[in-house]
Amino acid sequence: MFKKKHSLHFLKCLYATLKIFVYKFPMTVFSPNHGYCKELCTTTLLHCNFQNTSLRSIASAFMYFLMERNFKYAKNFSLVKVQTTIALSKLIGEGLIKEPAYLRLALGSINRYATSLLSSRLSSTMAQALITEIEALVERLTNVLKDSTEILLVSTDPYTRVDIYYRLAESYINVPDLRVTWLDNLAEFHRKQKAYAEAAQCTIHIAALITEYLNIQEPSPGIPTGCNSFQTVSRSALEEASLVDVAIDDGSCNSGPFTETGLLEVMDKAIGFLKRAKLYETANEMYKLLIPIYEKNRDYAKLADCHGDLQTIYDQIILVSESSSRLFECYYRVGFYGPDFEELNGKEFIYKEPPLTKLGEITESLTHIFNKKHPNIDLKIITNSADVNPKELNPTGNYLQITAVKPYFEAWELKERVTAYDKNYNINQFIFETPFSKDGKSHAESIANQYKRKTILRTRTAFPYIKKRIEVINKQTIEVQPIENALELIEQRTESLMAELKVSSPNIKTLQPVLQGAVRVSVNAGPLDIAKSFLGNPAKYDSRQIENLRMSLEKFLDICGEALQLNKELTSRDQWEFHLELEEGYLKMKEEMLLLINAQQAPSSGNTGSKPPD
Repeated sequence: MFKKKHSLHFLKCLYATLKIFVYKFPMTVFSPNHGYCKELCTTTLLHCNFQNTSLRSIASAFMYFLMERNFKYAKNFSLVKVQTTIALSKLIGEGLIKEPAYLRLALGSINRYATSLLSSRLSSTMAQALITEIEALVERLTNVLKDSTEILLVSTDPYTRVDIYYRLAESYINVPDLRVTWLDNLAEFHRKQKAYAEAAQCTIHIAALITEYLNIQEPSPGIPTGCNSFQTVSRSALEEASLVDVAIDDGSCNSGPFTETGLLEVMDKAIGFLKRAKLYETANEMYKLLIPIYEKNRDYAKLADCHGDLQTIYDQIILVSESSSRLFECYYRVGFYGPDFEELNGKEFIYKEPPLTKLGEITESLTHIFNKKHPNIDLKIITNSADVNPKELNPTGNYLQITAVKPYFEAWELKERVTAYDKNYNINQFIFETPFSKDGKSHAESIANQYKRKTILRTRTAFPYIKKRIEVINKQTIEVQPIENALELIEQRTESLMAELKVSSPNIKTLQPVLQGAVRVSVNAGPLDIAKSFLGNPAKYDSRQIENLRMSLEKFLDICGEALQLNKELTSRDQWEFHLELEEGYLKMKEEMLLLINAQQAPSSGNTGSKPPD
């Protein structure tokens, strides 16, 4: 009835009727198994924020009455306290309370009702206890309103807005209902931003929290044993383990999600987000947690749905694996330097951005966000990736340093992370490289003098997470010698060519640029230049490094030959001349390189008699 628009007179009569109903049937209204209290709190709070003074007064008086009646019925009003805070948090998250000035006035009225009316209705001891609890609740709601104002102020900055949602969820770590509410608000915000992986992580956290509660109450077969069960889908799910230290009082964890039915709904919602994020492998892992519950309940209709969906998921995994058509996110290191960045000043973060996001795009986006918040302040971009010494910067200036980074794995990790998905999920180490030479220039004139510095960054937790930016907590720098740098360049080009050869449906549009960069003799610091610089002067270098370089170059030549043959098979008549250029460059490079690789071996004549396709 409240969902429809009514006249003020009708609403007055409705509130009067509801007051009688609450007075006569408190067991029904305050039962945690029904949603009446939740609905009443939500609607009454909305009316408490109305501009009409009369309606606002009626609504605030009814809200006070709910608190007092709940207190008399249960000797506390925990249910109303929790449901009121949840309702306000939801209303703010959904953007239904944008200007809370009138709601603040209503909260003040509730405080006054408590001090003026209680002495005549309750004993002095009970009255004082209720006054204390009402004051604490009003203070909590006032703080939530302050947070809502802060959210409105950063409406153009999605990263800071997510930080506020996250901080609010963290502040209620000991109040499970409210933590779930703000995690759900955060999931909805991510959904609107089309950040489905992050929305899924929020929902997985909620599921982990619910399972912790259910196992504390009464462990049940089929139900995941706690947040530890969710490690396969979210490393950060362990954050919800703190529930074991929470004293769950009356009114807490009695809302819908904290039931087996609620858990099933949340897990199903998470799977939906994962599929939209194209994280099919993670969706498969979620089903491993969901299916045992349906098996326990012998819900064969749901099991049929699950297995039918799993078949579709497996088909998608096969498709994206064979075609390499799935694009994964890009990552950037962003450093903040300047007083106007406030708490971000001096910190570095890894930002997770949509696939194919270019450096210029994220730079423009972050610049736009900053200029919206500080329109009269000049922002400077640090274009190099070298370490920043804040003491060398203008103390009143504001600087952003943005650097593209890639996921980084130790050698032992790469043995386990085989697929593209493996290399883009649960990642918390990133790397970027900075070329330098001993004469102070970034790029040396010769590859034999080209050094590089590897910077490995570790974040506080792994991506994907419930946030799209995570603070860097550790930095490691490794200096790479010229011959090691050369060896890595060869290995990288070999891996790029092998990736093109492994694709089930080869694409000449992606193959040719990689092949061109490998076999064109004119390419600076190319494979032939590397061979001449190091194999031509082997005495200068460690014999093991020279041997490794020889073996890498031999493998590189073999893979180039295979890639060239594939290009020949894919080349149409109008591109045949370009293929011949690539073939000629390869044969020249191979002839000179083999002389350097093995001086005793006669140069290979190769096959130069290619015929154009019919």
